Amino acid sequence: MENTDLAEVKEEEIPRYEEKNHYNYTPLEIAERNKQIRDASKDYPTIPKMWVEWAWDMLKNMPEEEVKKIINERLWEGKPTRKRDYDGGIIKDSLVISSE
Repeated sequence: MENTDLAEVKEEEIPRYEEKNHYNYTPLEIAERNKQIRDASKDYPTIPKMWVEWAWDMLKNMPEEEVKKIINERLWEGKPTRKRDYDGGIIKDSLVISSE
């Protein structure tokens, strides 16, 4: 093993983080994406940034007809869950104290 001081390591030899480009966006598309995601994150601060990124990528890479179908048929809402039969009442320690 070679004993090297950290001061001797050249800056070019240190690997730097490179952002993933799974959709092979051009540099202009990446800049546009980053700006629009930043703007959307300011407009909707309660939505996680990752969700905004997913939505942007989906809208960019999905055919427009399919996006319109999802919106018009409300497919983003998913299927309704099963109806739950609650009789009401006060529950404490998993015991029904009163049903009124």
